[in-house]
Amino acid sequence: MEKDELIQKLSKYNFDKTNVELAIRADFKCEYCEKDMLSDIDNYKLWQIDHIIPKSSQYEGFDYENFQNKAISCTQCNKDLKSKWNPHSIVGKNKTREQYILSIKEYIKEKRKNKNSEVYEIRKIVDSYRKTLKTI
Repeated sequence: MEKDELIQKLSKYNFDKTNVELAIRADFKCEYCEKDMLSDIDNYKLWQIDHIIPKSSQYEGFDYENFQNKAISCTQCNKDLKSKWNPHSIVGKNKTREQYILSIKEYIKEKRKNKNSEVYEIRKIVDSYRKTLKTI
């Protein structure tokens, strides 16, 4: 199937040409955690477009809506982990898109690791509570 035919077929599902182009570039996966956004309804409903350099950066003259500044992302990576974090803080300005994506992946990986540790601690507390309930 040609790209134009794909765009036409997906348009009935509210995909515009830009979203299809973004999705093709990302192979329909989150560009940060590689979650398959079409594997099921749960992943599909997490689909978002992230601004690699966030709009909150407020760089004068920067085109935040530029195709190269957009990435397919799942909600967890975009809102819960990356949020308004700016890869310029690690990589610097005027780098390649790939360099920014790699720095975001590393940032998210570290944030996910910390959050997993937090969930582990919460689970231990809850398990202890559950054991107490069973002995009562």
